[in-house]
Amino acid sequence: MKNKNCAAKTMNLKLTAIRSFLKYCSEEDFELRGIYTEVCSIKKVKEEKQPIVYLQQSATSAILSAYDTSTTKHRSQWELAKLAPNQYATYLLTGNHPLIEK
Repeated sequence: MKNKNCAAKTMNLKLTAIRSFLKYCSEEDFELRGIYTEVCSIKKVKEEKQPIVYLQQSATSAILSAYDTSTTKHRSQWELAKLAPNQYATYLLTGNHPLIEK
């Protein structure tokens, strides 16, 4: 797989699929247990961890202000959680709904 210049995540996913298949095979035929054990000894490739990119506060405010709150008094909690998780967490902690002006 290294010769094909696969990404680390791709190689790890393929290795996981092979391990799962060989586990099934080794449960069906005991003679394959040795092959499964050898494959399980192969270590996964180290993946680079990418930082999680969140919306800036101004972008979150712009998304939330785009909705017309005059037509409804309440938005569902699921819709709020989907739009802005950090705003939803604030709502759960404080009880102040960011889509409804008081």
